[in-house]
Amino acid sequence: MAAAVAAGIVVSTLPAASALAADTGVTVTGVVRHMVADPPAGTGAGTTATTTRTFVEVSGGRAIDLPPDKAEGLPAGARVAVRLRSGVTAGHASASSVEQVTQLAGAATLGATLVTGQHTLTVLPVYWTAPDSATVQTLKAVADATAAYWAEQSTGRLRVTTAVHNWTKVAAPPPADSAGDPDWVKWSRAAISAAKLTLPTAATQHIALYFPYRDSISWAGLGELRDSYIWINGSPDAATLAHEFGHNLGLWHARSENCTTNGVRVPLSTTWTDCTTNEYGDRADVMGSGYSDSSPGAVGYLNAALADALGWADVITASPTRAVTVNLRARSASQQPQALKIPTDTLPIYVEYRPKSGRDAQMPDWAGVQVRTLSNSWLFGPTSYLLDMRPDADYPFTAPPIRPLAVWRIPGTRLALQVTAVSTTTAQVTVTPVGSDVVGPSPAVVTAPTANATVSTTTMVSWRPSWDAGIGVAAYSVVVDNRVDGMVGRGQGSYRLTLQGNDRSRHTIRVDSTDYYGNTTRGTPVTVTLSDADGAPKITSLVDGSAVSSPTLTVSWQNDWTPNSVEVLLDGRVAVAISNPQITSTTLQAADGTHTIAVRASYCCWNAVLTSVPVRVTVDRVAPSSPNALALTPDDMLSWRAATDTGSGVATYVVRMDGVEVTRTLSTAVRLAIPNGRHSWTVIAIDRAGLASPTSAPLTVVRDSTPPSAPKVTAPANSALRTRAAASVTWSAAADPDTGISGYQIMINGKLVRSVPSTARSAVVTLPEGTARITVAAVNGAGRTTASDPVTVTVDTSPPTAPSGLALSGGSLTWRTATDAGSGVASYLVTRDGTTVTRTAGHSVRVTVPTGRHTWRVVAVDRAGRVSPPAQLTTFR
Repeated sequence: MAAAVAAGIVVSTLPAASALAADTGVTVTGVVRHMVADPPAGTGAGTTATTTRTFVEVSGGRAIDLPPDKAEGLPAGARVAVRLRSGVTAGHASASSVEQVTQLAGAATLGATLVTGQHTLTVLPVYWTAPDSATVQTLKAVADATAAYWAEQSTGRLRVTTAVHNWTKVAAPPPADSAGDPDWVKWSRAAISAAKLTLPTAATQHIALYFPYRDSISWAGLGELRDSYIWINGSPDAATLAHEFGHNLGLWHARSENCTTNGVRVPLSTTWTDCTTNEYGDRADVMGSGYSDSSPGAVGYLNAALADALGWADVITASPTRAVTVNLRARSASQQPQALKIPTDTLPIYVEYRPKSGRDAQMPDWAGVQVRTLSNSWLFGPTSYLLDMRPDADYPFTAPPIRPLAVWRIPGTRLALQVTAVSTTTAQVTVTPVGSDVVGPSPAVVTAPTANATVSTTTMVSWRPSWDAGIGVAAYSVVVDNRVDGMVGRGQGSYRLTLQGNDRSRHTIRVDSTDYYGNTTRGTPVTVTLSDADGAPKITSLVDGSAVSSPTLTVSWQNDWTPNSVEVLLDGRVAVAISNPQITSTTLQAADGTHTIAVRASYCCWNAVLTSVPVRVTVDRVAPSSPNALALTPDDMLSWRAATDTGSGVATYVVRMDGVEVTRTLSTAVRLAIPNGRHSWTVIAIDRAGLASPTSAPLTVVRDSTPPSAPKVTAPANSALRTRAAASVTWSAAADPDTGISGYQIMINGKLVRSVPSTARSAVVTLPEGTARITVAAVNGAGRTTASDPVTVTVDTSPPTAPSGLALSGGSLTWRTATDAGSGVASYLVTRDGTTVTRTAGHSVRVTVPTGRHTWRVVAVDRAGRVSPPAQLTTFR
């Protein structure tokens, strides 16, 4: 049979609903189902949405189609009441017969989606004429492969036990004029009963009915969404069964999205009407067409967006306000998929790394960092959309991953995405919040080849760097005939280009520059002519527009035909003459400067002389001068004075931190990501010949964004009472891993009273009378401080004032209270004739006054034990 795309249907397996008025009434109740017929591969229907049929299943498995305006928003499994036109019965109703649909109270009875734990998968092969070549053993292998696949994709969260029944003869399936005929469920129940199997009662019990290929059925497979049933139309392979099992888990399709803006192809448009959907366009995905067109039967990975919808992905969500750099690990069978999720105004975007390995080895052109969106509508389950991140290609989805170094300004956000590095194991992805800068860099000017030059197939493109006054240049794109040939980073100024075309074909070359916000400036194009004349020698050892640091040039060439003699020309003059036609390499000496080299071959039998395309090479033996005057702006822009190079010119600057290269740039300024600590920054210039300048004078930068740890005051003790103003404050050491501790500050009642060096652990301070709140703050090398927890002490160096107004009346001795600025008055001592009468905290006492002459004294005593001058009273009775 012809290869077919596994089809998916959206249905729910429910007990038959009963009718309120049987077949003679105008109102019936039932259960909503959504079924979708998917076209097979090769029909040309893959770029359009599948045909969706929504109906209500009523008693006996009969169905009433619902018109789109009355079906919208009804979830699968919902119980509804359908009012029909007068005189129409449920057995003869059509969509035009439906007058009103009312969703009844209560939750839908559809089984919940279960994507973890134990599941079962039973394959029931059935026939009505004769079985096909599939055996119980081959079907068991397909079932086991499907179970192993979903266990792999869920990293063990989902476990599937498989079983295969013997072939069972059943009645022929229902007419297949509509792939969504509801009698499929009714027929399946009869087939299960004929095989003496138990009907599924939970969404974790999957049953796949396999039958010999029937050409009147337009699909290879059919599966219920979030439920149990699967139908396989003569396709005994794991790709089809795994796809339909994905529908059982609640997944819809892995689509692709081809978008335009103003007629130009773009990765994504904010206007969905400008996008065309291919239902199975994600060819590398199990829920797309899989590998049915390239490797039939192979099963692709489940993409990270759909995996996240099932709770199976390791997802890092980008911040809308803060830059984030993520190292996405390569997709593999042993780890759960990892993705960077970027919220947008519409659908979230998922970024994942899919290298050419494992299940993705079958589509090498699709290997790389892939970008998808994810939707989850009421009608469909989770649906992913693969985006074409290289819309400049001749055909959509030729190679959809985003190019390394390319910057994509994401529609519906204020974010820009860039793949900054790619290895076999990880891809580094950076998301940057976009500021108000909407101006691209200055245009890059191509310096080689020159306009209207004749070039060979392999040529070196060089350009003067762009400058961006905002966020900075991120990358350069070398564009040939309006197609991106390749990209290089901001520190590069040349690119080796291989032109495709016929002899004397004309080509335009330009270099576009892009900043970190995704603002791109088109460079000025130059037009060149490709020379690939038959018979003429072709220089293979030197690249046009290159520079070297040695005066000895090795010139090698390739002859299409055998010449009689060859001459190597240096600046139009014969430098080397060779009579042996077997020799195809020689050396020559060239002074500093730019030279033109060509190889001229003579063919005496034709009386012809053919000359190669000339190659321009610059000899430069003098290194650039040192860049100096390094400076750092408050917004972390490092700048320096430009180096000079009179030979080949400065090609790049290498910026180093603590002796380690961190970036390269063509400009004389670069925005830095400065880590915490004390760091030394230097810059060297490298010219086009590869010679490095002396290293610049270093610029030392101290950056510490975190405060030090807090010291702890160890003396005096908290709540201590002191009778001396001088106090020795001691503390434990603080720590700062970045810039270290530069000193300590002693604070009394919030005021700085003393600063000491980092080695000090104590200091003598003078405390004020009364309550003193002592803190010690550690200061790091960046000036950040952290204070200790406060210690509060009381200082009392003076006695209270004397009580006043001492008086005796009617046996009551009274006085006015004393004051104490230190620890406060604790009590009063009352004596008569030098003998203690009592102590009291108040300012009056009852006393017995004996006869005779007596002297009464009252003194105030503070909390430090200091005694005030007395208040004295003499009485006579």
